[in-house]
Amino acid sequence: MHLLTLSAVAAALLLPGAPGDAGPAQRDVRDARLGAHLRVELLTMGPGAETYSRFGHSALRVTDRRGVGDIVFNFGTFDDEDPAVVSKFLAGTLQYWLSVSTYTETRREYRQEGRRLVAQELRLTPLQRRRLFGRLYAMSQPDKRRYRYHHYRANCATRIRDVLDEVMGGNLRRQLSGRPAHTYRRWLRRATRGAPLFHLGFDLVLTRADQRISSWEACFTPEQLMQGLDAARVKGDPKGAGRSQSVAFVAKTRVLLPGPVFGDDGGTAPWTVAVVLAWLLLAFAVVPLVIRPSGGWAWRLTGVALGLWGLVATALSVLIIYVWYISDLPVFTGNQNLVLLPPTAVAWILWGAVLVVRPSSQQRLEQPPKQPFKQPLGQRLGRWLGRGLWVLAGLHGLMAVLYTIARVSGLANQGNTPLLAIALPWALAILWIAHKARTSKARS
Repeated sequence: MHLLTLSAVAAALLLPGAPGDAGPAQRDVRDARLGAHLRVELLTMGPGAETYSRFGHSALRVTDRRGVGDIVFNFGTFDDEDPAVVSKFLAGTLQYWLSVSTYTETRREYRQEGRRLVAQELRLTPLQRRRLFGRLYAMSQPDKRRYRYHHYRANCATRIRDVLDEVMGGNLRRQLSGRPAHTYRRWLRRATRGAPLFHLGFDLVLTRADQRISSWEACFTPEQLMQGLDAARVKGDPKGAGRSQSVAFVAKTRVLLPGPVFGDDGGTAPWTVAVVLAWLLLAFAVVPLVIRPSGGWAWRLTGVALGLWGLVATALSVLIIYVWYISDLPVFTGNQNLVLLPPTAVAWILWGAVLVVRPSSQQRLEQPPKQPFKQPLGQRLGRWLGRGLWVLAGLHGLMAVLYTIARVSGLANQGNTPLLAIALPWALAILWIAHKARTSKARS
């Protein structure tokens, strides 16, 4: 039904005019005449409750002032009922497509979701408006409407940015490419702050997201696309005086529906909460041994904390490796966080369990006896296990320290300072715990 509606509007806008053999000048005159009846608006939808809607949304609204039609072109359509939608997104194989609907339907949908809807009327020439509609109509056809989603380069906002720049002859890109706009990671963190688990997980698996970008590149988010168009300038004659001058590209901005605005989540940043919780857990691992290094209860508390950290670190390591393995997207590969969260962290789970069950077994990590082969096999295995844990703790600590030096010196450039604030203290603390295990006698 939506395609039939669009076809009816297209028939009114595309078919009348000069004959098919008309020259370029005649076609431009015809297109300008038809485009004079059109109004083009960028629709920006605020963040929603669903995780995938945290970035907001962008669409183009084309209205015929003669009452022929009021159409919304939406590049952000995908099958949200597909059970493999998350894995396809991470793998870089998720398919999106351009859909069309009436403005009435679009407004009703976002009003039901309680989301903000802002319209910016764009100051395009009649010829550009007509060509834009023709381009959107062609892209909405069943054999051309699908595209492979890419979070930075091909989504609901970038497709609109690109098609607008196309009909403007590259003017939009020339202007926005000269304006700095932080990094990809900065905008991703801002957009997902209201969904803590998504914020932390997405930030953890992202790799190449820390280079400085321009406003043109930052338009991958609907918020930045809206602000980028606000900053753009075009040649126009707003007073009808017959003199062309530089004017704002956005002629008028209207709030069509109220709702949450971008960056209005409030509360503490998710990484701040994660760092505080990690340090509290670290305190449970270290403080008991400082107070009573020979007490069995102290080693049990340390074992619980150590096992929990090992569980968290191992789970995050598996997540990083999984996303790296399945994805064809460079933004998920070469993750430096594996230095801070190596898969060998699974050893801390086992060590923590041993400390909880048999804290007195720490005595086995002391200096070996003078006649080791006369000792029972279990004691010898425990002694070798202790040496292995000591070596592993030393390697983890060394890697964390070297990586910190690389980050400070600029040799490593992945934006993971919050994770570094968690992993480095834990690596050094585990090395200290291993040292205490070799020098202290725990008593049940």
